[in-house]
Amino acid sequence: MVFIKTIEFEKLRDNGYFLKNIVTDFQFWRNSSCWSTPVGGRINTAFLMALSRNVIYRPKGMDSVCVFPGDIILLPKGSEYECSFHKCDDPIELRHLGYPVGCLFLGFDLYDEDFENITFSGAPRVILSGRNSELVHRLEQICKLSARAECTPGVLSGEVSIFLSQLCTKYLMTLPGNNSSSVMDKISAYIYENFTDVNVSKLIEMSDMSASTLRRRFLSRYGRSPVAYINYVKIEKAKSLFESGIEKIKDVSALCGFEDEFYFSRLFVKLVGISPSAYVRMIKNSNK
Repeated sequence: MVFIKTIEFEKLRDNGYFLKNIVTDFQFWRNSSCWSTPVGGRINTAFLMALSRNVIYRPKGMDSVCVFPGDIILLPKGSEYECSFHKCDDPIELRHLGYPVGCLFLGFDLYDEDFENITFSGAPRVILSGRNSELVHRLEQICKLSARAECTPGVLSGEVSIFLSQLCTKYLMTLPGNNSSSVMDKISAYIYENFTDVNVSKLIEMSDMSASTLRRRFLSRYGRSPVAYINYVKIEKAKSLFESGIEKIKDVSALCGFEDEFYFSRLFVKLVGISPSAYVRMIKNSNK
């Protein structure tokens, strides 16, 4: 019998871990399609984000859980359930290969620093409700990235780790007694909307915090300093521009607010793991 250690999802950031066997998918479920876990339950830990379908989960011996567009459900390894997919009135529009995506799926095996297999405690449950464009975009990019032949396990693992950290942070902000998220949410939204010319001075003015307090808040919530987070958002935008069909590095660099094309390229390698030109080649090869 294989021993699996369980932890609370909110303790994820307090535990060192690494990921293996990452599986992602754009799921295209028809209305009223059904699926059941195999005997013994899920074979890996997974998260599913509903987009253009409502999903009803029926965990074994427990009440049903309904997942609406934008919600993210945690499916712990070993959990047993049935699920069915249904038409919804207010879908999130996301298309892949010309088809509307019903759900985004992310599965993986999780191990701690002692190489013990770990999973999250409890039954399938909604971790985050509502429509968070940042998480939709990140999970979409992870699904696209994993489908590319040139994507290395290290790059994919890094992207999934960032997603899990963001998801855990946002989940912690929803727990009772935590009302400190509104200012940081506004700052994050401002950065995404004004990424070409945003600066730390503006963020300090918006937040009414000192530079040191703002830095502590960013490190606590995002695991990055304000400058590093701004650069991360710019590179995420750059990846989207490359995927939209723009191939010239100089053009994308300028559109993302970089005056120095070579600095942009170095930063891209640091955050993505490959050069901008290699990223463009990877996109071309995946579209053949």
